[in-house]
Amino acid sequence: IRVLQEQVREIEDVGLLPEEYEALRERLRELSKAERINSLVFEGLALVGLEGGIKEKLNKLSKVLAELSTLTNKHLDLEEFYEKLSELERALRSYRVEYNTQELDRLNERLYKVQSLERKYRMGYGELYEHMLKLKGELESLLGQEEDIQEVEERLKRVREELEEVYRKLSEARLSKKEEFEQKVKENLKDMGLEHAEFLVHFEEKEGRYGKEQIRFLFSSHGANPEPIERVASGGEISRLSLALFMLSPPKEAYLLDEVDTGVSGYTSVKLARLLKRLSKSTQLIVITHLPAVASVADKHFTTKKVIKEGKPYITVEELRENRLEEIARLMGVVNEKTLMGAKALMEELRHV
Repeated sequence: IRVLQEQVREIEDVGLLPEEYEALRERLRELSKAERINSLVFEGLALVGLEGGIKEKLNKLSKVLAELSTLTNKHLDLEEFYEKLSELERALRSYRVEYNTQELDRLNERLYKVQSLERKYRMGYGELYEHMLKLKGELESLLGQEEDIQEVEERLKRVREELEEVYRKLSEARLSKKEEFEQKVKENLKDMGLEHAEFLVHFEEKEGRYGKEQIRFLFSSHGANPEPIERVASGGEISRLSLALFMLSPPKEAYLLDEVDTGVSGYTSVKLARLLKRLSKSTQLIVITHLPAVASVADKHFTTKKVIKEGKPYITVEELRENRLEEIARLMGVVNEKTLMGAKALMEELRHV
């Protein structure tokens, strides 16, 4: 923008329309001609004037001729020559032209500026003037865009201030709920058999789309110093951590839990089953399990089998209906009357969770 402004300014400073430029050149030719005429007149007058030049020499010649006339009795007269010389002087003076030297200087200065610009941009003044008009159009467009940019920047500034206030309130809310959140997650982990688990919410100052800080969950299952979940948690622990978090804010979509029961047995498996049943009331759960208690609370049961067809392995999924009691008994070790009764009793006990 500054370059365009400078180019427009230096062309506008000339202050001429293309047609005015031609009139200036014509006037300058007239004044230059007048200046030359007067210069020649002054030069001619200097040669024939009374203050020296030809007349001075003629005066000396007149004295010489007068003395010669006395000595030779012959008369030589210069009067006629003097008269013609005076006529010549009067004629020269009549050629003088009145003109304004200041106007001539001013016009020469303007012409010099124009010619300098013509050399700089390598175009005649008519083209140069059109070029200036084009530059002004571009400049107006750019300045309009700059105003739009300034308006957007001001709007962004206001939004930024509003966002800063939202971020501030969000940070305060997070900090105020941090300990309560950590405690509830640990309680859920304990119910799932991770009695010695540690869970911490770590705030790292790093502004992003979710606020002024980046949040990381730190975890330890055996009382060691908590570290980022992705470094220390096993697949089953990640499933239980996910479940512990979902218990606080259940997702609306279906969710698949794999190995959530790893390392769980006895009464803890019953507690885990009850947690899953409670969570299933607000979201759809698909749980891969080997625990009879967890399987007993499901609304539907499926079993998978690996089969070989034409030398290629396939996995089949079959929905269990009347035979689901048998599959739960199979999870207890063997299928017999005792385990079938145990499976039935377990399902009855956990049905109304």
